[in-house]
Amino acid sequence: VDRVLDALAILRRDGVTACLQFVGPIQDLAYRDALLNQAHRLDLSSRFELLGPLYGIDKLRFYTRCGVLVVASHSENFSNVVVEALNVRTPVVASLGTPWAELAERGCGAWVANEPRSLADAIAPFVTSPNARSRAGTAGRTLVQERYTWPIVARRMVEVYEYEIR
Repeated sequence: VDRVLDALAILRRDGVTACLQFVGPIQDLAYRDALLNQAHRLDLSSRFELLGPLYGIDKLRFYTRCGVLVVASHSENFSNVVVEALNVRTPVVASLGTPWAELAERGCGAWVANEPRSLADAIAPFVTSPNARSRAGTAGRTLVQERYTWPIVARRMVEVYEYEIR
């Protein structure tokens, strides 16, 4: 999140208006305070909000309001939030520490270094261009329908098990 805050500061310097809402629990209160202090230091307090965890329809509504979902991580597994966001046509920017190269390959987001400048450059088109956001959103929904619905995942699992049996 600290790198996304730095990316937000870069966007502001580049003339791009955006805000950052962090969704999810923060167990470490010192980390929370460090993020709030960083936002204050960067003069982003009015553009940064810690929402806490969201569930069910509240989470889906959040995704649909997002210009882009950012998953900046040094190491991440599958990350269901990526599929959930793509399914409601929200583009996703994920860092190279995540398994999401297909975001860039399929035109539904970006897969970039977990550095403020690369994150800012990847985020910018989705918060400045409704057309870019719409195209990526449509591509993301298509990706989910082609690869990540339960029937498709189940069929792929059966194929893996059948292959292993042979």
